[in-house]
Amino acid sequence: MGLFFIYSIKVALCLIAFYLLYKLLLSRDTFHTFNRFVILAVTVVSLVVPFIEISTESETPVMQGMIVIEDLIVSAEIVEEQGGFTLTQICFLIYIIGVAVLFIREIVSTIGLFRLIAKGEVREHRGNVQIIVMKQDIAPFSWFNYVIISEKDYMESSREIIVHELAHISLCHSADVALCNLLIIFQWFNPAAWLLKQELQNVHEFEADEAVLKEGVDARQYQLLLIKKSVGEHLFTMANNLNHNSLKKRITMMTKKKSSKWSRAKVLFMVPLTAVAIAAFANQEVKNVSQKIEAESEELVSNVIPAVAATNQDEPVVADATEMVLAEVPVAVQDTVKAVMEEKAFDVVEQMPQYPGGPAEMMKWLAMNMKYPKEASEADIQGRVIVQFIVEKDGSVSDAHIVKSVDPQLDAEAIRVVSAMPKWTPGKQNGKNVRVKFTIPLTFRLTGDGKSAEKKETKEVNESLETFFFNENKSLIFIDGVKKNADVLKELNKENIESVTVLKGDEAKEKYGEEAFDGVILITTKKK
Repeated sequence: MGLFFIYSIKVALCLIAFYLLYKLLLSRDTFHTFNRFVILAVTVVSLVVPFIEISTESETPVMQGMIVIEDLIVSAEIVEEQGGFTLTQICFLIYIIGVAVLFIREIVSTIGLFRLIAKGEVREHRGNVQIIVMKQDIAPFSWFNYVIISEKDYMESSREIIVHELAHISLCHSADVALCNLLIIFQWFNPAAWLLKQELQNVHEFEADEAVLKEGVDARQYQLLLIKKSVGEHLFTMANNLNHNSLKKRITMMTKKKSSKWSRAKVLFMVPLTAVAIAAFANQEVKNVSQKIEAESEELVSNVIPAVAATNQDEPVVADATEMVLAEVPVAVQDTVKAVMEEKAFDVVEQMPQYPGGPAEMMKWLAMNMKYPKEASEADIQGRVIVQFIVEKDGSVSDAHIVKSVDPQLDAEAIRVVSAMPKWTPGKQNGKNVRVKFTIPLTFRLTGDGKSAEKKETKEVNESLETFFFNENKSLIFIDGVKKNADVLKELNKENIESVTVLKGDEAKEKYGEEAFDGVILITTKKK
């Protein structure tokens, strides 16, 4: 275990160096397939370089140039407190806990994916690929030989979506993602591992978008489809999601002039970087530090394992061993260890969290409680902010953060109002309350005459309902019992709304017939 810890540190240093070089030289070029193989190659090289050993009798200039990295590693050696652990051992403990948490997360995500596929209906086969149609509203994605798509998307935009996902499958993108996920389990502490996966998935989407356009799909129509699907949940870590990556980057790449073929030569800069890494790891001082870290790590393992094996009662032993270890850790570090051990939030669960009264009441509450920042109003700043948060086990909202930013003032207001939401009905997994991630869009739009002080703000119950929960211009709309065109929502002032009721599915069809297939919005205005 100690040897593997040292190996992971060396891999991390290589990944950081290669990621920075890739981001600087290649990430903005348009040869996507080439970039994909470069990312995979540098990943493999990072895994191999630590195994390469060379011998030198004297220190070379390259080794001298690595003194900063050596000092960084050496600084991790802290004198032991009497009867306690070294910082190296504490870091090793946190590392193995992180590996365990990420490994369990991957297993849970895989099981959840299989369960979801089992619930769907196989509508058609494309070669050895199965098209799985789900009754529920779900963002389309692919995983190995499966394409998962909602009933609504299958009926409306199946050609573009299925061509996109088939491109992912034919190019074996799921295998790439699986490799990255495996790497991240052991490199969870390394931001470069996560960022390289993001870069790889960006390239995947660029390749799939290119395949769709080559099939003759109208570029403008396809871009509008991507915009429509831009608000969605990233359900599984191993799946290729249609709306996973930056929409702006993807549209830019579709219209960008092709890069010169000579730009590929920039990859040659990675050769001397590899040589530097090999020479640095051959430095005797680095080897000495590595041996010391390995010895201390193995000492920690040898101390904990006998304690775990000392009893036949499995669960109490794990708890006792953990408590024994934490008892020896300085108080300042205990909180960090416990935080790593906390249960992670789910992306999707059997029973998703529910806002009291449903989505319509949530959007109504948000619209009534949002306040347009004065400076943003005067500067005529508008846009849609996308906020992600966690619904805790008790239904409270926590960890609200911005997924798509518009302006710092609008972002801050979106965070404020989401954080102030009343408690939800918590999500459940296997009958137990669990923490679940949730994402919502908040639209800030000004109406009125230019930048005059009289312009009114609307937080758009109308647009949020229309674009987030319904097909645009297809839901039936009744205002005070009178059927209206969808365009009326854009003119409706939220201050005049008394209540909003949303009907969907069988309830809507039962009351309003087949015309209500996409739902009904019932709006009651305030009486003057």
